[in-house]
Order: sequence, then structure tokens, then C-alpha cells
Amino acid sequence: MKATYLLLTLYLSLLAFYPNLSAQDAASCAASSFSLITLESGTDGIQALFSLEEQANVDRYTLRYQYFKEEQPMEESLEILPPAFTIELASDTGLHRFTLVNVCVDGDTHPGSQLVLDFQNSDLQCPIPENLRILDYNASLISFEWDFNELAQSWHVRYDNAEGFVDEFDVPEPFVNQELAPSNFHLFTLFTNCEDQALASGQLLRRSPAIQFMIITVDDIKALNISCMELCIITENAYLLYSSRHGKFAANKLDFLATYNCSCTTASQEVGSLFQSIRLYPNPVRNKLFLKLDLDQVENLSLALLDVQGRRLRQISDSKRFLPGEHFLEYSLDQLRAGLYWLVIETERGAEYLKILVQP
Repeated sequence: MKATYLLLTLYLSLLAFYPNLSAQDAASCAASSFSLITLESGTDGIQALFSLEEQANVDRYTLRYQYFKEEQPMEESLEILPPAFTIELASDTGLHRFTLVNVCVDGDTHPGSQLVLDFQNSDLQCPIPENLRILDYNASLISFEWDFNELAQSWHVRYDNAEGFVDEFDVPEPFVNQELAPSNFHLFTLFTNCEDQALASGQLLRRSPAIQFMIITVDDIKALNISCMELCIITENAYLLYSSRHGKFAANKLDFLATYNCSCTTASQEVGSLFQSIRLYPNPVRNKLFLKLDLDQVENLSLALLDVQGRRLRQISDSKRFLPGEHFLEYSLDQLRAGLYWLVIETERGAEYLKILVQP
């Protein structure tokens, strides 16, 4: 992990194909939050047990599960039921992103909380922080707790925010009362430290898989130095939302965006006028960017990265000829500071701009 100017991982480096967020009207049912209770290894793989908040006027609950398989982004939509559900993880490596989506009785969909599970440098014999619970949160403070586990020597907490502030510390008890530095976006990464009795890794401690969640705290969008689209992109990845003027929105992303008159089309689903279709993922991205293009004619394409003011920072790919059809492209964003950027796809007919969020 490295220092950030914006967010982290939540988890994380995979954000595949989100349906468009539209916030012109609030959804007819509330969104749900959820918690990862425990991970268990078995003969059939790793089972993840979650708790799920039940809401009124919900026809069905679905879990959008995103991960990588053989370096290809994958997504599953799983039907789940409150108050708890279990899924089998696709692998015991990499990032796993979970987003709740409630389908209201009138057919409206309402995306809710998102959690990331990160297996990087982890040991499954060291238990995750189980049953994570957010006790309270506002613009200046958050408190959360999880279950005590006798195998844990301590728990490690990392706090990143949008202003580049980073704080890391270990706690001997399963509780955090963290003052929030002035910022709009706050990311927390939490894992367990366990003693390595065999010293197999050559280190004194082993670490569990990490849980990552993000909260957004704002006053008024008119006071923000970011655009509505930027807020939409970041809101996709939130676990909880808070406005000092309008109170707690919990997991209700559409209600939150509607309050600020934001109508969103996510960058991972933008369809440009120059192409039949474009899919950009993950978004947020860590170091590898994947682009799926469907072309209806021969195109000479080049890719560049711009900052939010439109200044050219990096030429990602020089001009190359592509035939009609579907193309799956991969590009490296190594050594790029976390933040919001424009990805520009330049052609002989013009240019297409996509907003991306780079995480540490």
C-alpha cells in the first residue's frame, strides 16, 4: 500500500460494469447496508458469511460480486435474502468487491453499500475482523467495532482521505474511534495481525485478508471543488454517506445524489458517440486499466491521460490501427498518483473523454 491523494482500494482494483446511476428521482425503497461476518475455508473453497439489513418495499435483494479470474474482470449477480447469506468466493487471491442492489416492488433499483475484501499478502489462517459494525459517523468522527478473536495479536487500521492524509496504527482491542481530518472522502482498511508461530514467512506476524470501506461526508455540493460527475463516480464506491446539512443517508446513494441534483452516468458504463460501445474497468483503477471497445469501422486510436483541468500528463498508447469488431485492451498506470483523471481516446474523427479514479 502507498500513500494516496484520493481513495484507496477499496478494494480495490476492480470495478466492472455498473448500471447507470440516475439520481433525478429518489428510489421508492431504501438501500441496504451489509457486513462481512466471517470467512471459512472448506473443501469447496472459501465461504463468506454476510449479514444483510432488511428494508421495506423491497421485492428482492441482489449482490453484485466482482473479481478477477485469470486476469480477466468477472461479475456475478447473486440473489440473496436477509438477515444473512453465504456465498462461495471465486478465489482466495486478489480483490473481491461486493455491492448490494435492492430491487423495489415497483421495479426501481437502488444500489447500496459496497465492501471490498483484499487477499493481498494475507494468510487465511489469520481470521478477518469479524462482524464489522459502524456505530456512529458524521463529518468529523467515525466509530466502529468488530468481534474479539483470541487468535488476534492486534488489529491494523489504515485511514486515507481525499486530501492525501494517511494514518496507520494498531489497536489491541476491536474498536476504533477515529477523528476525521477535513475531507469529503474517507477510506478505511482493516485487517488482523496474528503471531507467526512457525515463522514461515520470515516475519513475526501474519495478516488476515483486509476489509475496506469508504464513507463520504459533504456539506453542500456547491461548496465542493469537484464536479457532479466526480461525486457520482466516488459515490458508487461508498459504504455510508453523510451530509452536514441534510443528515445521514446511510447506504442510500440515489437519495444522496438527488439531494445535490446530480444525474449520473458512471464512467465504467459511458457510451461514446464515436464508438458503438466502450467499457472501462476497473474504475477506480489501481495499476492495470482494461478497455473494451466495439468498433463499426477501421479506427486509428491513441490514448492519453489528462488531469481534471485537461492538462496532458501521459501518453498511454501511440496511434494504432484497429479493425472493426470487439477489442479488449490492457494498459499500465504504474507510478501514477491517486486522484481523478480524464482518459482521452483520440481518433481521426475526434476524441472521447472518460473520467477515471486512480487509487493507491
